[in-house]
Amino acid sequence: MKTCLTKNTVKYGYINEYGSVFPVQGPSSTDYNYSDYIPVTAGGTLRASNTLRFASFYNSSKVFISSLSNVTTSFVVPAGAKFVRITFAQGFLTNLQLVDGAYLPARKDYTNVLASALSDGTPLRVPGNIILTDSLALDFVQQGLLVPGVNLYNRYTIAAGYIDESGVIHPGGSTYFYSDFIPVTPSAVYTLNLGARFIALYAKNKAFIRSLADSLQNITSVTADADCYFIRVTIQTARSTDLQVERGSSSTAYEDFAYSLISQLPDGTPVNGGASSGSGVVPDFLRGWRGCEKHTCA
Repeated sequence: MKTCLTKNTVKYGYINEYGSVFPVQGPSSTDYNYSDYIPVTAGGTLRASNTLRFASFYNSSKVFISSLSNVTTSFVVPAGAKFVRITFAQGFLTNLQLVDGAYLPARKDYTNVLASALSDGTPLRVPGNIILTDSLALDFVQQGLLVPGVNLYNRYTIAAGYIDESGVIHPGGSTYFYSDFIPVTPSAVYTLNLGARFIALYAKNKAFIRSLADSLQNITSVTADADCYFIRVTIQTARSTDLQVERGSSSTAYEDFAYSLISQLPDGTPVNGGASSGSGVVPDFLRGWRGCEKHTCA
């Protein structure tokens, strides 16, 4: 998840609580910047990485609706709003991000993503000479062509260290290893065949939510929160190559982590040589390109 704020369109000044635009220095000689119109969805939750002086909401015609002042936590987009413009201290500009959801992920700069179709339904295609295909790296897992088996814990991508109860990564050492992000289904139960030291839970944008911790290293089950889409497991070094994480309330016979071809496409078309059962979650990519003309915070 990348920030919805593009610094390239930010202007000097501020938009007050009534929607009035002041392209000048703020009260008490405070320097502010304000954003362009950022697309949002009514009812969605947004969060900024720093305090916002104002968050101004607009309808589809970009007519001012309402605003929030001194925003320090996540906030909900009001009914009828299609855009937001944020005002913030100029000193926050370099590192400020505005993201969809109540949790902050690792910071990433704003980028545009090509839409799969125009608003009238006309499909879009990328001309072949725009992309140098000889330097293009394809990830078949991200594209949804490969799915994991029963064991969701990939021992081939673990790293030395641990992720503590606050979500802080402590790299190195010989006591623990921690996993990469393991995709999970919200509210589902997952079982471990060996006890873990920590299990960290993350939102869809990979922002840290909370963690389970046990100094006796006996965590063998976790229920994903309603907004949890990933977990990361910290395991004792001696157990790190034999761990199995699987969906369900009971542990089955150990299987090494491995990928298989998907057994069928979302429309039911079979894939020859595919897995006997699709144990992985089919990415949105295969349900239709999720791209958008500009990142919509919703």
